[in-house]
Amino acid sequence: MKARVVAIFIVSLFVIPFSISNSGGNNYSITEYSPHFGIHVDDPALIDDVGGVDTFVNECKSKGYDAIILNVIPWEYYFYSPTLSSLGWEYAEDMLGELSSKCRQEGIKLIVDLQSLAYKVRESHPDWPGRAPNEDELRSIVDELLSYGIYGISEEMFPASWFKVVSAEVHKAGAIYIHKFIPYDVAWLCMDNSSVFDAFPYADVIMTEDYYLNSDFLRWEMAAGLADKLWIKSSTADWALGMENIKNVLAMRIAQYHPQYVFLMIYEASNFHNFSPHELSFSYSYNVEGSKTMNVVTYLTDEPGDDENMKDFDPWQLFDVSYAAIAEGAGAAGYKVKITRYPMQNADAYYIYTRGGWWGENVLELPENITSLFYTDKPVFIEPAGTLPLHGEWEKIRAIFGIKPREFDIIMREGNAIYGMLDGIRYRHLSDSWFYVNNITTDDVTGNVISRGKIGGKEYALIISSGNKYFINGAGLHEEAGFAISKLLADTMQFPCNAAINVGEQSAILAFSDTNLSLKLPHDGFYEYKAIKPDGSVEDGITGRIFNYSCSEGELIFLTRKVERVNVSIIKPDDGIYINDRKIISYSMPIIIGKITVEAVADNAINVSFYVDGVLKYNDNAPPYSWQWDEFAIGEHEIKVVARSEFNSSYDKKDVWAINLK
Repeated sequence: MKARVVAIFIVSLFVIPFSISNSGGNNYSITEYSPHFGIHVDDPALIDDVGGVDTFVNECKSKGYDAIILNVIPWEYYFYSPTLSSLGWEYAEDMLGELSSKCRQEGIKLIVDLQSLAYKVRESHPDWPGRAPNEDELRSIVDELLSYGIYGISEEMFPASWFKVVSAEVHKAGAIYIHKFIPYDVAWLCMDNSSVFDAFPYADVIMTEDYYLNSDFLRWEMAAGLADKLWIKSSTADWALGMENIKNVLAMRIAQYHPQYVFLMIYEASNFHNFSPHELSFSYSYNVEGSKTMNVVTYLTDEPGDDENMKDFDPWQLFDVSYAAIAEGAGAAGYKVKITRYPMQNADAYYIYTRGGWWGENVLELPENITSLFYTDKPVFIEPAGTLPLHGEWEKIRAIFGIKPREFDIIMREGNAIYGMLDGIRYRHLSDSWFYVNNITTDDVTGNVISRGKIGGKEYALIISSGNKYFINGAGLHEEAGFAISKLLADTMQFPCNAAINVGEQSAILAFSDTNLSLKLPHDGFYEYKAIKPDGSVEDGITGRIFNYSCSEGELIFLTRKVERVNVSIIKPDDGIYINDRKIISYSMPIIIGKITVEAVADNAINVSFYVDGVLKYNDNAPPYSWQWDEFAIGEHEIKVVARSEFNSSYDKKDVWAINLK
């Protein structure tokens, strides 16, 4: 028998490959990221104030800006345009020609902005020069701009029909089309008998405009939910964020969305000189595996109607109001939002925002692909604007939540919020601006009313639950209602507070005003936090899963889960020839004759598993980590060890040649 083993061993020296695969891995994927920065020149006078085109572009480059947006029609127009001349607009100078040439020379992207064209259409300023262009004239204006060799065109408030026109022209020239997202975009597009779903796919980039440190900040989350590619813009001006807040607001945005570009809109030469994007250029980490997805299904028509029958104009506006709460709730529960007209497949949770009827008339029926979500195991919320219909698919919704089959009037109020009570915590359920709510009293519900509030002395059902399905009564939610959404979505929650909260591997909190935070984070263990004050000072600390903190206005907090990296290595067998567990001689790869004790070393591990050819053989829960492989084997095999901690894992593996005739 021994002679046979020796013979096999001698032959094997000539047929065994002389290379091995020996690699470690880690399934905890973290990416370091830093954005690009650009400057938005809304008033061309800034360029002259800085010292002219050459000086301005040179200083932009030295500061780290690699893109410039120039508003070429703030009032007068700043490029050669026979079309605008024929429309009666006033000509200033051809600043665009010199700026375009200088930007190409310095390798800076130049984007031109056309927002004033839409102002003429949307708001009909009587004092503005000239008239608004039609679609053919718009096409000519875009072509005139593209002849300057620019990188792209941006706009805001464009009518829905213009999106397709601009997109076609810029793409023919190899440029990009940027839509600047501002409040009530969704309602303005409805006025055009269209919607964001019809218009936005034509834009290459959606750029948010974060200007104010208040509840509007949350509404910009809508742009991220609608966009495949999102850029961020804000302003150092006193009427906007100002110098004291802009760093923290944009730092949170960068941490949330990792935009390719962040733009600063600067009006004053002093702000241009005093502010540098390098102050925002620290690295951010995020988990590339991504967060869970909450699909916000916005099922509305594109009809604005008229004074007698408004149809969906009001529901679109109220969606813009409610979205602050939806975004806050999803963000605090660790979800990213994706907005669609119809349900996505395989989302982790769904929020249905739709209309019922108008006082029982003009009912918007629910399609089956929406009502079928209520028979899945996913969390589903439904928030109807308008009255709650009695028949059709709405009858099924009533049955799920135990809402009696009678007609309910709409209560519409302005100036007074409606407060709800959920698990003993009082929060503002509906905004103090305006809202619609069905007058569903608690006596009208046989199901589980989990949040209730009083209106005019009567107690109304505000949230009704059926398992993990939730009926939200009222359109025009206050952002504090995000507390209720986050609590129902996941085992995380934030108590009502004046802050925007986004939870993930790196959580971010930004305070709108002085407020007390009480946040339950999604994972057990410890978190490192960094609180950045408005004056730039920093407080560091460590917290557990429950984070309590007193925040001042404009303060930004980053919370990063403390995750100790796991390292593991196979130390036996190494490259050599082993006979019955003893190394006889060094060799170019592991050759094993008989049994072998596989040994590994691991840092920060609570368990090490041993595999052969992908089959689990043994778990070792304490060092020294080892397992004896003593079973029949001939030929090439893979030995793999996997080390795990509470949050992380890592592996090492080796290809070996084994001969064991046991």
